[in-house]
Amino acid sequence: MSRQMAVPSWRPVSIVCMEDVMIVTIQKNLYGNGKLIKASDLTLGPAQCKPSSETSDTVIFQNNLQDCGTQIQTNDDFLMYITSIAYKPTPFRNVPIIRTSSANIGVQCYYPRHGNVSSEPIKPTWKPFSSTLTYNNTLSFALYLMNEDWSGPSVSTIVPLGRSLYIEASVNVENHVPMRIYVDSCLALLSPDPNSNPRYELINNYGCLVDGQQDDSSSTFISQRPEPNKLRFEIDSFRFLDYDQPTIYIYCSLKAVSLDQTPDATNKACSFSKTGNLWTPVDGAANICSCCDTGHLSFQANGNFHEVNSLKMFLTNFVSAGKQSDEVIHTQLLGPIWIINPKGDLFPKDDKALAVHADSEQEVKPWMVVAVSGLWVTVVIGAVLTWKLRSRKSNVTNVEQ
Repeated sequence: MSRQMAVPSWRPVSIVCMEDVMIVTIQKNLYGNGKLIKASDLTLGPAQCKPSSETSDTVIFQNNLQDCGTQIQTNDDFLMYITSIAYKPTPFRNVPIIRTSSANIGVQCYYPRHGNVSSEPIKPTWKPFSSTLTYNNTLSFALYLMNEDWSGPSVSTIVPLGRSLYIEASVNVENHVPMRIYVDSCLALLSPDPNSNPRYELINNYGCLVDGQQDDSSSTFISQRPEPNKLRFEIDSFRFLDYDQPTIYIYCSLKAVSLDQTPDATNKACSFSKTGNLWTPVDGAANICSCCDTGHLSFQANGNFHEVNSLKMFLTNFVSAGKQSDEVIHTQLLGPIWIINPKGDLFPKDDKALAVHADSEQEVKPWMVVAVSGLWVTVVIGAVLTWKLRSRKSNVTNVEQ
């Protein structure tokens, strides 16, 4: 029987990053238990700035990016403004008890270092947690973290350990010939850098969901596609051994092919069945999954057979077009996803934080993430400002070679 995860009517924390201002809104019902916190118990940054305003149910901080002791950091891709909001509860009516826990809310605004900020106003809207890429203005790829019942994209980036990740890969074929999507490979990482370690292969060898072979895993492709241009799979949640970091990133190599392409050894989505001890495909004949048992794929090119290293394939085939322009391959990043201890949640198990997109017409749509780590009683918020690039190249979280 399918379990239903309740979606809360409240959003505990949200952030909007503008050109020179950050706006953080905190629900007074921060913990989702009906007990409201006091605005006077919240401060921003090392300078302990007080809230700018409050309503009956929210507390709002609106400050310049460099106010209140905000730290500035940079890397090759982003300029980051990093600060935090401290919640230190004080007793009501001078009684010697408190009924809520203190918390530290990390606030981060990320600004791409390449491109120019639009002078047009930004109109943020709530959007599902996803990663998208537009290719040649015709194909738009996406990885979505979905609700448990597949009713729609999840508004949460938090998954308790022991539950599953429900992921949908899709390609928007509007104004394009019909295409079928495959997931050639997926890596789980602690960092958004695809070359980082540790790493764990979830899918390899052109569509073999190898994580499903583990004794403690039931990971699988969903056997029926909702549409040819969508492919769904379920991954049992996990954390890396000997690493305390609760976040993971998933890099997937996605491929869109013509509907006329018959499923074969390089165009497949195969799951392992423990009951039958065999591989089964979502599309096509069963024998296309036979290479999943060998751990490598050999195919004929120019009359010669050679082996394909799936990891090398993953790292090199980031964005490419097929020789007959009927195939597009690229990688897509999904994350960060928070895998938390279900016994140590800051919020009730079924409560969710949320992910946000800041949208503007004809612009790239980067993500803004709000996530909660109950293990450390810390809430971490990431946000990305929508930028309008002058170049025609989409600014997305993908890696090209």
